[in-house]
Amino acid sequence: MHSICLERGAVRRVISLRRANRREVNTMTKTSKRIDIKMPTEADDRLITAAAQSDPDAQPLTPEQLQVMVPIRAQRGRPKSDHKKLLLSVRYSPEVVDYFRSTGDGWQSRMDSVLLNYVHRQMRSS
Repeated sequence: MHSICLERGAVRRVISLRRANRREVNTMTKTSKRIDIKMPTEADDRLITAAAQSDPDAQPLTPEQLQVMVPIRAQRGRPKSDHKKLLLSVRYSPEVVDYFRSTGDGWQSRMDSVLLNYVHRQMRSS
């Protein structure tokens, strides 16, 4: 979006709000998206460290606490299963799919369970 504003003192009023044209989009995307980070000097770093260490509410972690910590990336997403399933495309009759869908959420897992029970019964009878 492209906006044109009129500013008078502390008051800002939008005069025009429209979709940006190609030239304006190209101009906006060329601006730097990098954040300018200024690292503290040695003296500043010593002051920050001393202040942090003197704060009773912000004590350093013990080696035991650090060892128990798990990286966030290791916890994201669904847990890995020991029983991996295969992704494939199968065609079922509409009656079968309609029945399982009518049973509510988890219908695909119930369908898998029914097929798995059938396989176990067939393996026992062979």
